[in-house]
Amino acid sequence: MPHYFFHVHNEDRSFEDGEGDDFDNFALAEHEAEMSIRDLIVEAIKFGDPVTVWKIEITDADGRVLGLVPASKFLH
Repeated sequence: MPHYFFHVHNEDRSFEDGEGDDFDNFALAEHEAEMSIRDLIVEAIKFGDPVTVWKIEITDADGRVLGLVPASKFLH
């Protein structure tokens, strides 16, 4: 089963995922990243932080970037 890592970034900080998680395929990993970025949006709004700067980078076990989920994808 593929192992994915979800690194969270904004303008000021980066949070590296040191553990990662197993998913059957990339689509499921991407869905997890989308749910996580939505949670980050809610928290940012609660604390008055800029929302659009958050993004989650999805990588594989070798560190290759497979996808990027920006908060702006969910802000309309």
